[in-house]
Amino acid sequence: MPDEPDVAASHWAILIGVNFYVGDTCLKGAVRDVEVAKQYLEAGPAPVDIAILTATTPGNPDARVPVEDPAFQPTRDNVIKKLERILRNAKEGDSDEKTESCLFNVTVNEHAEYEILDSEYQSIISLPAIPLEEPGASDRVANVLQHLATFKYLEGIENRHPDLAFEKSFLLVPINGDGAPEIFDVKHGGEWGFTIENLGETPLYLALFNFTPSWKIINLISGSGGGDFLVVQPKNDEAENSNKETLRFAMEVPEFLQSRGIKRCEDIVKVFITSKPTDFPSMVLPEIPLTGAIPNRAASGAKIPP
Repeated sequence: MPDEPDVAASHWAILIGVNFYVGDTCLKGAVRDVEVAKQYLEAGPAPVDIAILTATTPGNPDARVPVEDPAFQPTRDNVIKKLERILRNAKEGDSDEKTESCLFNVTVNEHAEYEILDSEYQSIISLPAIPLEEPGASDRVANVLQHLATFKYLEGIENRHPDLAFEKSFLLVPINGDGAPEIFDVKHGGEWGFTIENLGETPLYLALFNFTPSWKIINLISGSGGGDFLVVQPKNDEAENSNKETLRFAMEVPEFLQSRGIKRCEDIVKVFITSKPTDFPSMVLPEIPLTGAIPNRAASGAKIPP
Protein backbone atom coordinates (compact mmCIF):
# COMPACT_ATOMS: atom_id res chain seq x y z
CA MET A 1 0.00 0.00 0.00
CA PRO A 2 1.44 3.43 -0.89
CA ASP A 3 2.38 5.72 1.96
CA GLU A 4 -0.33 8.20 2.86
CA PRO A 5 0.46 11.68 4.21
CA ASP A 6 -0.23 12.53 7.81
CA VAL A 7 -3.40 14.56 8.24
CA ALA A 8 -5.08 16.75 10.85
CA ALA A 9 -8.37 15.27 11.99
CA SER A 10 -10.28 14.81 15.23
CA HIS A 11 -12.34 11.81 14.14
CA TRP A 12 -11.10 8.66 12.43
CA ALA A 13 -12.88 5.88 10.58
CA ILE A 14 -12.07 2.73 8.65
CA LEU A 15 -14.97 1.68 6.44
CA ILE A 16 -14.90 -1.88 5.11
CA GLY A 17 -17.34 -3.26 2.56
CA VAL A 18 -17.05 -6.80 1.23
CA ASN A 19 -19.33 -7.91 -1.61
CA PHE A 20 -16.98 -10.48 -3.15
CA TYR A 21 -16.30 -13.84 -1.49
CA VAL A 22 -14.28 -16.47 -3.35
CA GLY A 23 -16.15 -19.78 -3.39
CA ASP A 24 -19.12 -18.40 -1.48
CA THR A 25 -22.27 -16.39 -2.10
CA CYS A 26 -21.43 -12.79 -2.88
CA LEU A 27 -23.25 -9.85 -1.32
CA LYS A 28 -24.74 -6.88 -3.15
CA GLY A 29 -24.96 -3.87 -0.85
CA ALA A 30 -21.87 -3.78 1.36
CA VAL A 31 -19.72 -1.60 -0.90
CA ARG A 32 -22.61 0.80 -1.48
CA ASP A 33 -23.15 1.01 2.29
CA VAL A 34 -19.55 2.15 2.68
CA GLU A 35 -20.22 5.08 0.35
CA VAL A 36 -23.39 5.98 2.29
CA ALA A 37 -21.49 5.91 5.58
CA LYS A 38 -18.71 8.04 4.06
CA GLN A 39 -21.21 10.70 2.94
CA TYR A 40 -22.77 10.76 6.39
CA LEU A 41 -19.44 11.14 8.19
CA GLU A 42 -18.28 13.89 5.84
CA ALA A 43 -21.48 15.83 6.53
CA GLY A 44 -20.65 16.03 10.24
CA PRO A 45 -19.28 19.09 12.03
CA ALA A 46 -15.83 17.72 12.86
CA PRO A 47 -12.94 16.99 10.48
CA VAL A 48 -12.81 13.26 9.84
CA ASP A 49 -10.20 11.09 8.15
CA ILE A 50 -11.82 8.14 6.40
CA ALA A 51 -9.99 5.07 5.12
CA ILE A 52 -11.93 2.82 2.75
CA LEU A 53 -11.24 -0.84 2.01
CA THR A 54 -13.67 -2.64 -0.30
CA ALA A 55 -14.06 -5.81 -2.33
CA THR A 56 -16.37 -5.40 -5.32
CA THR A 57 -17.63 -8.45 -7.22
CA PRO A 58 -15.92 -8.65 -10.66
CA GLY A 59 -17.88 -9.20 -13.83
CA ASN A 60 -15.94 -12.37 -14.61
CA PRO A 61 -17.55 -15.25 -12.67
CA ASP A 62 -14.24 -17.15 -12.67
CA ALA A 63 -12.26 -14.29 -11.12
CA ARG A 64 -10.47 -14.99 -7.87
CA VAL A 65 -9.87 -11.41 -6.70
CA PRO A 66 -12.06 -8.29 -6.39
CA VAL A 67 -11.80 -5.41 -8.86
CA GLU A 68 -10.05 -2.99 -6.47
CA ASP A 69 -6.34 -2.28 -6.49
CA PRO A 70 -4.66 -4.64 -3.99
CA ALA A 71 -3.69 -1.64 -1.84
CA PHE A 72 -7.36 -0.89 -1.17
CA GLN A 73 -8.72 -4.38 -0.64
CA PRO A 74 -9.84 -5.39 2.89
CA THR A 75 -6.94 -7.72 3.60
CA ARG A 76 -5.49 -8.28 7.06
CA ASP A 77 -2.31 -6.42 6.17
CA ASN A 78 -4.19 -3.43 4.76
CA VAL A 79 -6.43 -3.17 7.83
CA ILE A 80 -3.38 -3.23 10.10
CA LYS A 81 -1.69 -0.50 8.04
CA LYS A 82 -4.78 1.71 8.28
CA LEU A 83 -4.94 1.20 12.04
CA GLU A 84 -1.24 2.00 12.39
CA ARG A 85 -1.78 5.23 10.48
CA ILE A 86 -4.52 6.24 12.91
CA LEU A 87 -2.25 5.48 15.86
CA ARG A 88 0.47 7.57 14.27
CA ASN A 89 -1.76 10.59 13.71
CA ALA A 90 -4.39 10.54 16.45
CA LYS A 91 -3.82 12.83 19.41
CA GLU A 92 -4.98 12.68 23.00
CA GLY A 93 -8.36 14.35 23.32
CA ASP A 94 -9.49 13.74 19.72
CA SER A 95 -12.58 11.87 20.90
CA ASP A 96 -13.31 13.59 24.23
CA GLU A 97 -15.86 16.26 25.10
CA LYS A 98 -13.88 18.91 23.21
CA THR A 99 -15.24 17.52 19.96
CA GLU A 100 -18.84 16.97 19.02
CA SER A 101 -19.92 13.36 18.73
CA CYS A 102 -22.06 12.12 15.87
CA LEU A 103 -25.67 13.19 16.29
CA PHE A 104 -26.88 10.04 14.56
CA ASN A 105 -25.47 6.54 14.17
CA VAL A 106 -26.53 3.84 11.71
CA THR A 107 -26.60 0.22 12.78
CA VAL A 108 -28.16 -3.06 11.70
CA ASN A 109 -30.52 -4.39 14.36
CA GLU A 110 -31.49 -7.95 15.26
CA HIS A 111 -34.33 -7.85 12.72
CA ALA A 112 -31.93 -7.27 9.80
CA GLU A 113 -32.99 -3.64 9.50
CA TYR A 114 -31.05 -0.42 9.19
CA GLU A 115 -31.76 1.58 12.32
CA ILE A 116 -30.70 5.17 12.98
CA LEU A 117 -29.74 5.79 16.61
CA ASP A 118 -29.06 9.00 18.50
CA SER A 119 -25.68 10.22 19.73
CA GLU A 120 -25.92 7.87 22.73
CA TYR A 121 -26.85 4.90 20.53
CA GLN A 122 -30.46 4.90 21.70
CA SER A 123 -33.40 4.17 19.40
CA ILE A 124 -35.28 7.13 17.91
CA ILE A 125 -38.95 6.22 17.87
CA SER A 126 -39.81 8.85 15.24
CA LEU A 127 -37.48 7.34 12.61
CA PRO A 128 -38.19 4.31 10.43
CA ALA A 129 -36.34 1.01 10.57
CA ILE A 130 -35.49 0.02 7.00
CA PRO A 131 -35.19 -3.69 6.06
CA LEU A 132 -31.85 -4.55 4.46
CA GLU A 133 -33.62 -6.54 1.76
CA GLU A 134 -35.90 -3.66 0.78
CA PRO A 135 -35.07 -2.44 -2.75
CA GLY A 136 -33.11 0.80 -2.52
CA ALA A 137 -32.66 0.43 1.25
CA SER A 138 -29.24 2.09 1.37
CA ASP A 139 -30.49 5.00 -0.75
CA ARG A 140 -33.43 5.43 1.60
CA VAL A 141 -31.06 5.50 4.59
CA ALA A 142 -28.96 8.13 2.83
CA ASN A 143 -32.08 10.22 2.14
CA VAL A 144 -33.14 10.04 5.79
CA LEU A 145 -29.65 11.08 6.93
CA GLN A 146 -29.64 13.98 4.49
CA HIS A 147 -33.05 15.08 5.79
CA LEU A 148 -31.83 14.87 9.39
CA ALA A 149 -28.70 16.86 8.58
CA THR A 150 -30.80 19.58 6.94
CA PHE A 151 -33.24 19.63 9.86
CA LYS A 152 -30.47 19.96 12.46
CA TYR A 153 -28.66 22.60 10.42
CA LEU A 154 -31.80 24.75 10.15
CA GLU A 155 -32.59 24.14 13.81
CA GLY A 156 -29.20 25.56 14.72
CA ILE A 157 -29.55 28.82 12.79
CA GLU A 158 -29.22 31.81 15.09
CA ASN A 159 -28.30 35.47 14.97
CA ARG A 160 -24.63 35.53 15.83
CA HIS A 161 -24.27 39.27 15.33
CA PRO A 162 -27.26 40.82 17.14
CA ASP A 163 -28.10 44.49 16.67
CA LEU A 164 -28.87 45.80 20.15
CA ALA A 165 -30.64 48.88 18.80
CA PHE A 166 -32.91 46.70 16.67
CA GLU A 167 -33.61 44.35 19.58
CA LYS A 168 -34.89 47.33 21.56
CA SER A 169 -37.46 48.05 18.85
CA PHE A 170 -39.75 45.18 19.85
CA LEU A 171 -40.95 43.21 22.84
CA LEU A 172 -41.70 39.49 22.72
CA VAL A 173 -43.74 38.13 25.63
CA PRO A 174 -44.78 34.45 25.92
CA ILE A 175 -48.22 33.52 27.21
CA ASN A 176 -49.03 30.31 29.10
CA GLY A 177 -46.66 27.42 29.67
CA ASP A 178 -44.49 26.79 32.69
CA GLY A 179 -40.77 26.10 32.66
CA ALA A 180 -37.35 27.66 32.41
CA PRO A 181 -36.77 30.67 30.14
CA GLU A 182 -37.16 29.68 26.48
CA ILE A 183 -38.46 26.23 27.53
CA PHE A 184 -42.20 25.87 28.15
CA ASP A 185 -44.14 22.91 29.49
CA VAL A 186 -47.64 22.74 28.03
CA LYS A 187 -50.18 19.98 28.62
CA HIS A 188 -51.56 17.94 25.73
CA GLY A 189 -54.52 19.86 24.33
CA GLY A 190 -53.35 23.07 25.96
CA GLU A 191 -52.49 26.37 24.37
CA TRP A 192 -49.29 28.33 24.12
CA GLY A 193 -48.33 31.49 22.30
CA PHE A 194 -46.76 34.89 22.53
CA THR A 195 -47.40 38.57 21.93
CA ILE A 196 -45.07 40.73 19.89
CA GLU A 197 -45.15 44.50 20.39
CA ASN A 198 -43.56 46.91 17.93
CA LEU A 199 -41.87 49.68 19.93
CA GLY A 200 -40.40 51.41 16.90
CA GLU A 201 -41.67 53.69 14.17
CA THR A 202 -41.45 51.34 11.18
CA PRO A 203 -43.09 47.98 10.44
CA LEU A 204 -41.54 44.73 11.64
CA TYR A 205 -41.77 41.40 9.84
CA LEU A 206 -42.17 38.13 11.71
CA ALA A 207 -41.58 34.65 10.28
CA LEU A 208 -42.42 31.63 12.39
CA PHE A 209 -41.39 27.99 12.01
CA ASN A 210 -42.29 24.87 13.94
CA PHE A 211 -39.73 22.04 14.09
CA THR A 212 -41.92 19.02 14.85
CA PRO A 213 -41.24 15.58 16.40
CA SER A 214 -41.73 13.98 12.95
CA TRP A 215 -38.76 15.96 11.56
CA LYS A 216 -41.07 18.30 9.69
CA ILE A 217 -40.57 22.05 9.51
CA ILE A 218 -43.73 24.11 9.07
CA ASN A 219 -44.12 27.78 8.25
CA LEU A 220 -46.85 28.59 10.77
CA ILE A 221 -47.78 31.84 9.06
CA SER A 222 -48.29 30.59 5.51
CA GLY A 223 -49.60 27.26 6.82
CA SER A 224 -52.48 29.11 8.44
CA GLY A 225 -53.53 30.98 5.34
CA GLY A 226 -51.23 33.98 5.66
CA GLY A 227 -48.23 35.01 3.63
CA ASP A 228 -44.64 34.06 4.29
CA PHE A 229 -44.46 36.49 7.20
CA LEU A 230 -46.61 38.57 9.53
CA VAL A 231 -46.38 42.37 9.41
CA VAL A 232 -46.38 44.08 12.83
CA GLN A 233 -47.22 47.74 12.38
CA PRO A 234 -45.82 50.58 14.52
CA LYS A 235 -48.01 52.23 17.12
CA ASN A 236 -50.95 54.24 15.86
CA ASP A 237 -52.47 56.67 18.36
CA GLU A 238 -55.84 56.33 16.66
CA ALA A 239 -56.04 52.54 17.10
CA GLU A 240 -55.40 50.84 20.42
CA ASN A 241 -52.89 47.98 20.38
CA SER A 242 -52.27 48.51 16.67
CA ASN A 243 -48.61 47.70 17.30
CA LYS A 244 -49.31 44.33 18.92
CA GLU A 245 -49.95 40.88 17.49
CA THR A 246 -50.81 37.83 19.57
CA LEU A 247 -50.33 34.30 18.24
CA ARG A 248 -51.75 31.22 19.95
CA PHE A 249 -51.06 27.58 19.19
CA ALA A 250 -52.95 24.40 20.06
CA MET A 251 -50.38 21.97 21.49
CA GLU A 252 -50.77 18.22 21.05
CA VAL A 253 -48.67 15.07 21.24
CA PRO A 254 -48.84 13.61 17.70
CA GLU A 255 -50.97 10.51 17.23
CA PHE A 256 -48.03 8.42 15.98
CA LEU A 257 -46.32 8.98 19.35
CA GLN A 258 -49.45 8.45 21.43
CA SER A 259 -50.04 5.11 19.69
CA ARG A 260 -46.61 4.02 20.93
CA GLY A 261 -47.29 5.05 24.50
CA ILE A 262 -45.33 8.31 24.32
CA LYS A 263 -47.02 11.04 26.34
CA ARG A 264 -44.47 13.84 25.91
CA CYS A 265 -42.70 15.38 22.95
CA GLU A 266 -40.72 18.44 22.00
CA ASP A 267 -41.55 21.10 19.44
CA ILE A 268 -39.07 23.84 18.63
CA VAL A 269 -40.55 27.15 17.50
CA LYS A 270 -38.13 29.56 15.85
CA VAL A 271 -39.09 33.21 15.53
CA PHE A 272 -37.41 35.50 12.98
CA ILE A 273 -38.03 39.23 13.32
CA THR A 274 -36.65 41.47 10.58
CA SER A 275 -36.82 45.12 9.57
CA LYS A 276 -37.52 44.25 5.92
CA PRO A 277 -39.88 41.75 4.27
CA THR A 278 -38.03 38.43 4.32
CA ASP A 279 -39.14 34.94 3.39
CA PHE A 280 -37.42 31.66 4.17
CA PRO A 281 -38.50 29.14 1.50
CA SER A 282 -35.66 26.72 2.30
CA MET A 283 -36.81 26.45 5.93
CA VAL A 284 -39.72 24.14 5.06
CA LEU A 285 -39.29 20.34 5.20
CA PRO A 286 -41.76 17.45 4.91
CA GLU A 287 -41.94 14.87 7.67
CA ILE A 288 -39.98 11.63 7.66
CA PRO A 289 -42.63 8.92 7.29
CA LEU A 290 -42.28 5.70 9.24
CA THR A 291 -43.09 3.83 6.01
CA GLY A 292 -42.41 4.78 2.42
CA ALA A 293 -40.13 7.40 0.92
CA ILE A 294 -39.67 10.98 2.06
CA PRO A 295 -41.86 13.27 -0.08
CA ASN A 296 -40.42 16.22 -1.94
CA ARG A 297 -39.93 19.41 0.04
CA ALA A 298 -43.17 21.37 0.01
CA ALA A 299 -44.97 23.81 2.25
CA SER A 300 -47.54 22.10 4.41
CA GLY A 301 -48.98 23.69 7.43
CA ALA A 302 -50.34 23.64 10.90
CA LYS A 303 -53.39 25.62 11.87
CA ILE A 304 -53.17 28.50 14.30
CA PRO A 305 -56.41 28.55 16.27
CA PRO A 306 -58.42 31.78 15.96
